[in-house]
Amino acid sequence: MFPQSHVGENLKAASFRRPNGAAERLELVLGYFPILHEFLDRPAGVLSGGQLQILVIGMALMLQPKLLLLDEPSLGLSPVMVQSVFEIVERLHSDLAMTVVVAEQTVPRLMEIAHDVYVLSRGRVALHAPPGEVTGYAASRSKAIPSDQWPTGRIAHLTNSQEIYHETKR
Repeated sequence: MFPQSHVGENLKAASFRRPNGAAERLELVLGYFPILHEFLDRPAGVLSGGQLQILVIGMALMLQPKLLLLDEPSLGLSPVMVQSVFEIVERLHSDLAMTVVVAEQTVPRLMEIAHDVYVLSRGRVALHAPPGEVTGYAASRSKAIPSDQWPTGRIAHLTNSQEIYHETKR
């Protein structure tokens, strides 16, 4: 994100590696994030924390990723903006069949949109269970799941304290 550049310039710059279809992708991004439309001519540096998160996600979408990595998307946001960001993540997964990996501390909200949970221990998948069965789990009591059996097309959540991988509901 370039703070001195306008929001529209940031979105266009984000598509530099995939210039074909950039106008259509911009319309898609603005469809997901209509608030960005009113900020197209504003410098990105004047946006609030939640607005910046939306801009950064929009910039990533300009590249048509199959995998979207989000690091602490709720950090410093109001509860209303946290809810909005997680709703956007859920919509991106369901509408675009995109895999989303989220490093996050707000585990309860992610558990609401998860279908399956993967607990990691020492870099290995130690548990695969529905969200309701994860509470109180001791990671050392389970065998690791080989990486070739990990799911694709899911929302993931990896956090230092919980280390959980979530699949979204379909």
